Amino acid sequence: MGAHLKHLNKKQEQRRVTLGRRGEVKDTSIMSLEEAREYKEELRLALLAEGKDIKDMNLESFDDLTDRQNPDFFYVSPSLRFQVSG
Repeated sequence: MGAHLKHLNKKQEQRRVTLGRRGEVKDTSIMSLEEAREYKEELRLALLAEGKDIKDMNLESFDDLTDRQNPDFFYVSPSLRFQVSG
């Protein structure tokens, strides 16, 4: 199953590139708050260097789309290990 989900994520990446967007992005929903903050700032600076604005990312996130239609959707592998802080 993991290989199939990896393949689906790769297709989503290619789709984002086709749409003129950044292909490789990380899923912040599986990061700690600190990791997500750091990644968001890293991403913001990278997009700024490309002449883009982070506000333009995930524009379709709340549209009524299926997972396959939504270019911002990530397929999460069940093999990922989640860290619980606290």
